[in-house]
Amino acid sequence: MRRDDFLAQFRALEAAGRLTDADIEKTCAAIAAEAAPSREAIRALCDIATMPSPERRASGQRAIFTSIVEKLGDSFEPEAVAVYDRMFTQIIDDCRRRPGGEELDRMLDRFGIRGEEDLLDRKRRIAESRKYAGGEQGALTVKQAFVLSRVTMGADVAVTSVLMDGLAAAFPNATVTLVGPAPVADLYRNGNRLRTIDAPYARRGSLLDRLSGWADLVRILDDARTGLTASEFLVIDPDSRLTQLGLLPVREEECGYFFFESRSFQRPGKPSLAELAGTWHRETFGGESAPQPFVRIAPGDELRGHRARGVLRNRKIAAFNFGVGSNEAKGLSPEFEAGLTRGVLQKGYSVILDKGIGAESDRANRIVTEWRAAGLKVLELDSRGELSEPDTGAESVDAITWQGGPGPFAGLIASSDIYAGYDSAFQHIAAALGKPVIDIFVQQNPPRFVERWTPFSRNGAAVQTTRLNPEMPVDTAVSRILAMLP
Repeated sequence: MRRDDFLAQFRALEAAGRLTDADIEKTCAAIAAEAAPSREAIRALCDIATMPSPERRASGQRAIFTSIVEKLGDSFEPEAVAVYDRMFTQIIDDCRRRPGGEELDRMLDRFGIRGEEDLLDRKRRIAESRKYAGGEQGALTVKQAFVLSRVTMGADVAVTSVLMDGLAAAFPNATVTLVGPAPVADLYRNGNRLRTIDAPYARRGSLLDRLSGWADLVRILDDARTGLTASEFLVIDPDSRLTQLGLLPVREEECGYFFFESRSFQRPGKPSLAELAGTWHRETFGGESAPQPFVRIAPGDELRGHRARGVLRNRKIAAFNFGVGSNEAKGLSPEFEAGLTRGVLQKGYSVILDKGIGAESDRANRIVTEWRAAGLKVLELDSRGELSEPDTGAESVDAITWQGGPGPFAGLIASSDIYAGYDSAFQHIAAALGKPVIDIFVQQNPPRFVERWTPFSRNGAAVQTTRLNPEMPVDTAVSRILAMLP
């Protein structure tokens, strides 16, 4: 069916009051399959994503954010950035005029944004490469450098932390403040001249909820910069979802706002996002050496990791997380996960396994049941209890599981000798901690996606990536990973 035909059919059914859930899904799928959806198609998605029915709203939101926005972003092509900018400026302009978009409209008015072209003109300006113009003297006067979160932990470690590392060196009198959701901030609460501000983002919310979150962000930054002159604070936006990838402004003075267009920025010999972020920072703010990814583990989490090492039977420790961030396409089968941990134990390693949440936790519990059936001793930890100092007379265990926040699991990774998992957050955390990493991508990921999201190790520890076909026999897939162990 041609584009005009399925949109005409959708509108005819809508006008007659005969739209079914199946019609909604079919329309969303047809629009998502377009390389560059038309204005009429985007308007239809906005209509669906703001319908009264939660189920129908969810269909529209999935089409916009999962099927279209993620696909465009994951290509890392400048042409895809232009398609995204055109599409999402239309969505913003459409939503400001709908019931529930009143606050969005008022905030856009504050910044002098009357329509789509104003948004696009601003984006063209901020995306242009430019250097910080304050010089050494100006750098000494900066008191606050606000860095907007990428919202997901993996991206914040791979990209945002690199910029934070560089800003701390470039502006010696400034506090570097990460502005983003609380779970991300758990990795950066313990550091000199480093702080965090909670700025929620409704990743599971409606389209209007996600856009309205930007108005909250502006108010948060307004409060945080109270008493500061325009030259005493900076805002660095690393393609943040909080600003819908740079389309929405957060301060009036663009000279103090710096935007890293991570989806299109390219430099020879810099394949990973962490390396590109470091290069962009040096080109923008200067510096003798390239900044690198980092995390700040809380002392209590670091102590837990130290004690965990003391109770494990084998001195070689492998840490695992099989989370996929709600994207099942990133993972393989439960049989693969069970087979891999079993094979690692048979090779003489102790294992630390993060249970994750929801279906991930159910799969992890099945692995633990298998371990125990094989006679292995397992210690299960969570946030409700602490791990005591190891008793030299106590019996050691073969494996430890963790269920809780990311900070404590980062402490457990710090105690391990190697980390393995799917393309998600913890491989970036492990690399930032200087641990060897085995990063598992599914076969469908394009080569440039794998290049960009390959973790960058802070101290040069080995980072190995592999692309596995979901149709591959489980034994073959497991053997490939086991061969990568030291």
